[in-house]
Amino acid sequence: MATATFAIGGMHCAACAVRNERTLRKIPGVRDANVNLGTRRARVEFDEAAVSEPALRKAITENGYEVSADESGDHRQQVRAEVRAARLRALSAVALATPVVVLAMADVELPKERLIPLAAVQDFANVAGKGVRGRLEDNAVAVGNLRLMTESGVAVEGSLHQIENCEAHAQTAIAVACNGEVIGIIAVADTLKSDAEAAIRQLRADGITPIMITGDNKTTAEAVAGQIGIDQVFAEVLPQEKAERVKALQSQGRRVAFVGDGINDAPALVQADLGIAIGTGTDIAIEAGNIVLVKGSPLKIIEALKLSRLTFKTVKQNLFWAFVYNIAAVPLAAFGLLNPMIAAGAMAISSVSVVGNSLRIRRQKLT
Repeated sequence: MATATFAIGGMHCAACAVRNERTLRKIPGVRDANVNLGTRRARVEFDEAAVSEPALRKAITENGYEVSADESGDHRQQVRAEVRAARLRALSAVALATPVVVLAMADVELPKERLIPLAAVQDFANVAGKGVRGRLEDNAVAVGNLRLMTESGVAVEGSLHQIENCEAHAQTAIAVACNGEVIGIIAVADTLKSDAEAAIRQLRADGITPIMITGDNKTTAEAVAGQIGIDQVFAEVLPQEKAERVKALQSQGRRVAFVGDGINDAPALVQADLGIAIGTGTDIAIEAGNIVLVKGSPLKIIEALKLSRLTFKTVKQNLFWAFVYNIAAVPLAAFGLLNPMIAAGAMAISSVSVVGNSLRIRRQKLT
């Protein structure tokens, strides 16, 4: 068995590392493969009789990544890189362990022999819309966006390139700082719903202008909005500012429907002319919404709007037919020009027509 170590360029998130690791393990003759996102290196154990080292490099290259030999030859450098990565994870985990923030991350568990005991965070503060900060064993730790770093006096100039690279890939960059120095960047990306683009396209067809209001940075927000066809974006909006944005749109004479699922969306859901809460979201958002969508599909928004229009149209039709029957039949019966039996039958027909017209809604296609 032989062992090879490669330096891999172009990896930006845990998904990149997982993809390369799976590619290497699928190659016949490879016994084991591990790709470390923190050190940007891959370590492969393989049978030289079954597969060659160039073949391993080619597999990574075909995935769209740059591959070079581990030219450093210095094991201590690799160890230092792994220690930095472990330190980044440890500080992030401690800061985010307070039950104010829950962050789902891939590949955050370290092997048992490398587990680091987590100490308690002192002076913990959750800065709404920006991140968290506190003190860990006399170290000032901050985890959040650029605004938090700036407010905390952290020098971010050396990390701007990494942050811009994350944002260009529609990822939100979360900086981890210790004692005024950025020690790492965590890239977090939301996965778009498969039917999000279709929902936006249908909204436009119905004459509705889609607008994105998000707390993410402008570059990331515009990248995501561009993928699904949203032209107007309000980015870097703090939680307390979302309702103000809705109010500003209303002041322009617009009728606003707001769709949200988080705690921060509740004020905007209440402020909007129509609040649509996603049923898979938080309880506070569900309580604040006028309409609650049981499923999380964006196309359910289209169905809800169509159902509302159809219901209102049916109500007006029912009122029309009910008044027509009564306006025509009551005077005739009062002047003795209509047999009471016929008048009674007309009233029954009025009720039946209203019920029958309402039942037609069940047969209407909403998609």
